[in-house]
Amino acid sequence: MRQVLRSAVVPVYILLCIILGGSGQGIWGVAALQFLAILIIGWSLLARNRLPLTRSAKILFVIAGATILLLVVQMIPLPPAAWTAIPGRGHVVEGFELLGLSPPWQPISLTPYDTAATILTLIPPLAVLVAMLVAGAYRASWIAIALLAGTFAAVLLGALQVASADPLQSPWYLYRWTNYGVASGFFANSNHMAMLLLVSVPLLFALIAELRSQSKNPRSGSAVMLLAVAGILVLLVGIFLNRSLAVLLLVVPIVIISATLLMPHRIRLRGPVIAVALVSIPAIMAAYLTPLYDRLLVSNVTSFESRQMMWSDTVSAIQDHGLLGSGAGSFPRVYRQYEDYADVTRTFINHAHNDYLEVTLEAGVPGVLLLLAFLLWWGSRAVPIWRTAAVDRYAVAATVASAAMLVHSLVDYPLRTATLSVIMAACLALMARPRPREGTELEDLWLTTRHATV
Repeated sequence: MRQVLRSAVVPVYILLCIILGGSGQGIWGVAALQFLAILIIGWSLLARNRLPLTRSAKILFVIAGATILLLVVQMIPLPPAAWTAIPGRGHVVEGFELLGLSPPWQPISLTPYDTAATILTLIPPLAVLVAMLVAGAYRASWIAIALLAGTFAAVLLGALQVASADPLQSPWYLYRWTNYGVASGFFANSNHMAMLLLVSVPLLFALIAELRSQSKNPRSGSAVMLLAVAGILVLLVGIFLNRSLAVLLLVVPIVIISATLLMPHRIRLRGPVIAVALVSIPAIMAAYLTPLYDRLLVSNVTSFESRQMMWSDTVSAIQDHGLLGSGAGSFPRVYRQYEDYADVTRTFINHAHNDYLEVTLEAGVPGVLLLLAFLLWWGSRAVPIWRTAAVDRYAVAATVASAAMLVHSLVDYPLRTATLSVIMAACLALMARPRPREGTELEDLWLTTRHATV
């Protein structure tokens, strides 16, 4: 019983994050998730029978620790002679001069309180990493079930949202600032709901493959396939209701790649899968970086022109702050100094809609180096996971789901939500500590048994 409760910690927490962590507007829900995350970290570090860390897990924790350390360093006050020499601080010095004040001690971050708040957002994904890699408080199949349960509930909520006669007055939208008229589920941003749908696809295929391999007779196998069809239909309904370009562009390659999880390892078509993945990335960028985006979704607020403008202004800000960064969480305040006032509308720009540009602006060269280290780690794990037939399907599904979020980060900010950040952390943990397969495909086992009895 104790082991069952232990294995349920991460799946239950992920389900709670799906329900409560869809937007920073839900202050109390996010605060509750952060408080629970602190408890989970403390329990995991004090729990008995802690797991030995693998080399890849150690590297992942080093990267995570270095990221938190970087944000802490950004908040340390520096003497005037030091911080005034940092690029991009000229206007701050001018402000003190206009007030007739001498420059005081100031941190690297232009918005230290926002940087502190950003550190708090890292606690939930860190808790998932620690609970999975240190305490082993999960079962991969339970994580998949929790993710799918939360996603199906979000689809149901999305159906209620779009069925409302007047979306602006609908009680089914959970946040004041949201994408009215489309299915956003537990999120404020419909694109984030789209990403939840996408990352559920490979985990669904992995779960179905696992259940099918454990089927004892044709009847149970048929029930598993019926369950698979039902799950896929629910996800397709969610995709139809969501109407996000991210889903429309990514769903086909993700489904094709995820479907290989149902194949025996001996005949898995790695070449075509890699080709589909490589072709999908430039196709997605071509759609987002050209007016084709507006033609596909003319009702979307964040159009091609607005994205182009945001990225251009962000690059201008990076040129001034790119050495040490402007501080985590400072993007909204810094961006205002670079946008063309003639283009200012009632729409408030709070993110660059490109997490890589935003990280570069806020964290500077140190942040870029940490980002490159993470991407190298991810690649070093994804390649052997796909090459080795002994690795379980959940690790393969984790590479697909995490890759989808990394690609989507080129044109949006999915990992800024507690929901998707903890799912990303779970995927990374599955990649860092993949299970050795307990057996082979049923048909392979049957063939081996028949050969042994002849």
